[in-house]
Amino acid sequence: MTVGHATRVVMAALDSAHGSGYLARMTRLSPVPHTWLATLMLMAVGFAGCRLPAPVDHGDLYPERDQAESGEADVEQIAVRVILISYEGAEGADEENTRTQAQAEARAGVVAGLAHQPGTSFRELAQQYSDVRDDAHRLRRDSDTFPPEIVSASFALRVGSVSPAIETARGYYIIARQPNPQTGPTSIAARHILISFVGARGATEETTRTREQALQLAAEVAELVRTDPNDWDSLASEYSDDPGGNGGDLGSFGRGQMVPAFERAAFALRIGEVSDPVESPFGFHVIVRYE
Repeated sequence: MTVGHATRVVMAALDSAHGSGYLARMTRLSPVPHTWLATLMLMAVGFAGCRLPAPVDHGDLYPERDQAESGEADVEQIAVRVILISYEGAEGADEENTRTQAQAEARAGVVAGLAHQPGTSFRELAQQYSDVRDDAHRLRRDSDTFPPEIVSASFALRVGSVSPAIETARGYYIIARQPNPQTGPTSIAARHILISFVGARGATEETTRTREQALQLAAEVAELVRTDPNDWDSLASEYSDDPGGNGGDLGSFGRGQMVPAFERAAFALRIGEVSDPVESPFGFHVIVRYE
């Protein structure tokens, strides 16, 4: 069983326990309310056939870390990815959100634990569990995009590290610190496959797939590209809705030339890396950086 499958089992267990009132009773009666949650996390990792380590710092994946930390006090802008687990009544929560605060806290604890596992894709966790679509952001110290406690916690993280779940009026945030924006390239070259859907900008009358169908197809295309990168042209010809053709080759472009979500994802890629589905007003993109 994979970690993702195990997580879904744990999430279902959490929801079931909350629905029955069992977790609420456990929380009231137990002097250590997180013991039961910790047990579930151990079950999730045990199902996947691996050990649950202590929270880890993934900074070794980022050679920019030492450079960033040498002048950290002078850094005015940083890059982060975020997961928000909201609940009914929280500030800005969708009307469809029926999750209780206790459910949100438990869910955030499980997701935060998985985010600390080596090799876990924070982007995939965000796409599957976050209540906000756009998980990549740039923050300044005076930013009002997020609650003040999230901004301060973000700047306190080392590059490559992940926070625990942090409670705010909007819900529970989990933050992953990315390499500082100024350490990245000023221009790159990439190609993409665009999967459009009804209602997306530029969608044609022939487009009939829903947003959910487009996301699923984009995820499948991304896996096909990772399996056989040399098959890009045929995959682009078969699946892409990009009217520009040319195999989706965008050539070289600098910062500020693409829509923000696309730019953030593309500039975060290593050369040869395939992105997860990236949503923009035009649909879902599968991006490969080649220069």
